[in-house]
Amino acid sequence: MVDTCDCCKGIERLAPQATANRPGLRALAYRVGTHATFLETMKARLSSLYIDVPREEKDEFGQPKFDRIYPLHKLRTRAQDDPAIALLDAWALLGAVLTFYQERIANEGYLMTAVERRSILELARLIGYELRPGVSASVFLAYTLDEKTTEPVIIPVGAKSQSVPGPGELPQTFETGEPLEARAAWNNLAPRQARPQTKATIQTVNAMRVYLKGISTNLKASDPLLIDFGDGTRELYRVVDVAPDSLLDHTLVRFQDWRAAPTLADKVRVSLQAVVSALRDTASLKKSTAKSEFVARLQDMAAKVEKRAAVSNDAELGALHEKTLSNLEHELQVANDDVKFKNVKAWLAPIVENLRVDAATNMVKGMAAGTGNAASIGDTTTAAAKGAGVADVISKLTLPASVPPRSTNFLTRAPDKVFTANADIGNQVLTSLQPNLHRTLAPALSGGKATGDNQIHVYALRAKAGLFGGNLPRLPIYTRGEDGTVTITGYEPALDLNSAWRGLVNKLAPLPVIALDVENDKLQAGGWAVLDFPIPGFDDVTGALVAGTREIAPLKISAARATVMPIKGNSTRSTQLAVTPAWFEGWETPRIRLMLSSSEVLTDSVVYAQSEELALADEPMPSELCGGQENWIELDEWYADLKSGRWAIVSGERADILDAFGKPVPGIKVSELVMLAEVIQDVSNQDGEPLTRGKSDNQFPDEKLHTFVRFAKTLSYCYQRDTVKIYGNVVKATHGETRKEVLGSGDGSQALQSFTLRQPPLTFVAAPNPRGVTSTLQVYVNDVQWHETNSLAALAPKDRKFITRANDDAQTTIIFGNGEHGARLPTGRENVRAMYRNGIGKGGNVNAEQISLLMTRPLGVKEVINPLRASGGADKENRDQARENAPLAVTALDRLVSMQDYADFARTFAGIGKAAAARLVYAQREIVHVTIAGADDIPIEPTSDLYRNLMLALRQYGDPFQPFRVELRELILLVISANVRIAADYQWDKVAANIRARLLDTFSFERRALAQGVALSEITSAIQNVPGVAYVDVDLFAGIHEKKTENGVRRLKTPNEITDEIKQYVAQRESEKNLPDVQKKNPQRQVFAASAGLDHGALRPAELAILTPQVPDTLILNSIG
Repeated sequence: MVDTCDCCKGIERLAPQATANRPGLRALAYRVGTHATFLETMKARLSSLYIDVPREEKDEFGQPKFDRIYPLHKLRTRAQDDPAIALLDAWALLGAVLTFYQERIANEGYLMTAVERRSILELARLIGYELRPGVSASVFLAYTLDEKTTEPVIIPVGAKSQSVPGPGELPQTFETGEPLEARAAWNNLAPRQARPQTKATIQTVNAMRVYLKGISTNLKASDPLLIDFGDGTRELYRVVDVAPDSLLDHTLVRFQDWRAAPTLADKVRVSLQAVVSALRDTASLKKSTAKSEFVARLQDMAAKVEKRAAVSNDAELGALHEKTLSNLEHELQVANDDVKFKNVKAWLAPIVENLRVDAATNMVKGMAAGTGNAASIGDTTTAAAKGAGVADVISKLTLPASVPPRSTNFLTRAPDKVFTANADIGNQVLTSLQPNLHRTLAPALSGGKATGDNQIHVYALRAKAGLFGGNLPRLPIYTRGEDGTVTITGYEPALDLNSAWRGLVNKLAPLPVIALDVENDKLQAGGWAVLDFPIPGFDDVTGALVAGTREIAPLKISAARATVMPIKGNSTRSTQLAVTPAWFEGWETPRIRLMLSSSEVLTDSVVYAQSEELALADEPMPSELCGGQENWIELDEWYADLKSGRWAIVSGERADILDAFGKPVPGIKVSELVMLAEVIQDVSNQDGEPLTRGKSDNQFPDEKLHTFVRFAKTLSYCYQRDTVKIYGNVVKATHGETRKEVLGSGDGSQALQSFTLRQPPLTFVAAPNPRGVTSTLQVYVNDVQWHETNSLAALAPKDRKFITRANDDAQTTIIFGNGEHGARLPTGRENVRAMYRNGIGKGGNVNAEQISLLMTRPLGVKEVINPLRASGGADKENRDQARENAPLAVTALDRLVSMQDYADFARTFAGIGKAAAARLVYAQREIVHVTIAGADDIPIEPTSDLYRNLMLALRQYGDPFQPFRVELRELILLVISANVRIAADYQWDKVAANIRARLLDTFSFERRALAQGVALSEITSAIQNVPGVAYVDVDLFAGIHEKKTENGVRRLKTPNEITDEIKQYVAQRESEKNLPDVQKKNPQRQVFAASAGLDHGALRPAELAILTPQVPDTLILNSIG
């Protein structure tokens, strides 16, 4: 048996060690020895070290003989404190230091082993690759001018604005990239909110309603309302409910046909409106109590109830009534429990009691049945929270915004569209030809009416009366019997018009005068009186009078007078009204005879008079605002000089995100960047389109000319009209601040003269070139601009060009030529100056509405805001990114031929962190699909300069006939649950923190590649290699895919779909909990990340599987024992 324990070996020579390394290592072993091996080797040589000393005598071959001397043979001590051994220790230390740095230097000489960014920077330059400097974020700014500013304001290129930093952030400066003509009128190109009412809009199919000016109409439920439609028709309606709106200064009046019985919904609305009115009436409360938070909360509830009741359908009103009662009962209990709300209790109790009475009736119970629970008053609970339509809600929330053309030069314009009827370009040409019309043309054309007056008139009828003689009681007829008893055997016949209105009835002619049973001095000529009277019928068999129908007769009062009329020997005061047309005008004689002789007509007729005209208000336009490319958007007034190709931003709350009741969820605010494609000045037809462009010729009355705009691309979202704001003074800006500085003095005697910019980092903006960026640096020598180039080698002696070099600290040095390759600087005093911008990186990706500080304030400019978030900003290329990207620079070579070229080109594009390409067949053609991920996974908006310039560069440097598609990566979030046994003497919290850090690093964005799967063995290995881990048992390993395909469309998974997916894995483990270990199934061995392809007909980009720190519970660590 051979003993290999080496326990019997003595001191041996261990240095020099071999320096050969196999390929693919992350670090080279290049040390010939360490302190220990050097010291061990020198100790081993103490006994064997010899010196050959030559002697004078020679051997038989004529060579001198030597004496071998062992000078250290007698040094037998090996004690560390011996001076000789200490000297060896010192030399061993020196050798260790030298070899340590020698190994470091050797590692820095290779791209894959270098650990210093500077080393990779210099190595990359050897193959012509410059580390990407980062890219500036881009954003669109909206300026607001002072309303008093009447003249256009030019906001120059380079106008500065600054962001308001959040916690842990620094202010970021942005500068405009192009001049902007701004006007105060363009601060908000407000959509039109209201339009004149017509007969068609008042008599809608779903509900009859009218909008009146003001909030003090003094109308209430069941009041009569007369509407003269101006076309010869006049209708009497019964008011159902009245909803004043103080904000819009109008009142919505819902009504129904006069003969229609009130519906249950009408009664519930009246009940709710009574509650609202009572809660707003705080006159009985002390001033301090009326202003208290408690009362304010109740009044806020009243406002929400009123708003919801106004838009609720019949099925929802009952549930709303019950919910309102429940809320008020709770508030009453609060007031009852607190003595300081004693007055509030007395005020609130009757309101609650009245509501209880209404709730106890069958009307509310019947309506509430089957409607379920009402949403909380003012509740913003979405259908997603209720589990209904979650997928649809999420799909709408993730719908990308519309993407307009990249600039005005990319907007397609057609002459027949530009020079069309009522196009604003005609006005612009005219004011250009005659500048004196600039101030007067628009007001002259937009100030007057373009259509006739509205002929619709609405009247409230304040008085109610009967016909004269109709209320006269009939006297009984007494009869004395044979026994002397007097009994009532009947009543006198009721009077009819013939007998009651003697002197007013002229045979069988219509009645030009009607007499009322009351005296009313408020009835005046010019007003209206409406008769609601019965029309008796004939029995076809017997010929007797029978009950018939009722009819409405609106009559115009031409004169009114109080008088005394005789009846049955008495004189009674009355009001006589001369009316046109005469009552029974145009009737046939037999029918008039019937009416005059019918007592029912006299006794059952009702006159509604004392008309008060209520001014019509404009009705609100449909609450949803959609459209853009195909649909016109009507603005609220004439906006002069708007030009096609101008940027605008549409902001507002979305109307297409609905709650469980189908109502828009408030507070979902979004913005879209748009470009104006057409601008015309026209009136609207009744379909909401420009009259000259629409399909209908029906105009609105009382119309003025308004501006209509059409966008280059259709809006992706629908907005709630009253929340929409269209910013018209919009300009593109990029991150960075302009600096101007004198670099120094040129010296013609100095070759390769250089200067360093004082304020790093230099800003690079996105550009459609192979690098993806272009520098903002401009250098002037003797006020003549010199230009940057990539290399001095190809320059002629007189070429006025320079190169730049950025060190690892982002400091940029400018290097000029040597007189042979590029011109030397001319000698001069401070004749070299630079203008550049500094500021770059993902810090510029600020949130929406975070840029609000004006640093450049032209006269008249009031404020600035960014309705859309900034995007596209990326930090400079780090060490590991450069290590992977540098070799790619020599693969694509600035041209795109193969499929892999697309991926390599995109990967080296500034701001792009990962890229993969695949050849797919989609929509019956072959395309190149490119999946990208931003550097550090920064957000990349389709409207950002980064995305647009990448698309343009791929088109310019690739085959112009090769279709391609660029999409953002889809994520797979890993879910891991592991049980860990730690070694003795280790603390679980420390080990768990180290495990979490190791896993987050191993499966981070930087460490993983697109379409790279994750194996269970990788997880186990990563955990096992953490110090203190004895062993690990992974009991859950899964991946949550970001999206799924449904009906040929990729959509985000819903929260329930995500949790259900993981529950399946958990349920499997739970079912095996009591089984022997040998019968338990292992977790899945791998999570696959797919490359780009087709998934059930939908394009799926490449997937990226990572572990995210943003959701800590996706990594669960438990201690064993």
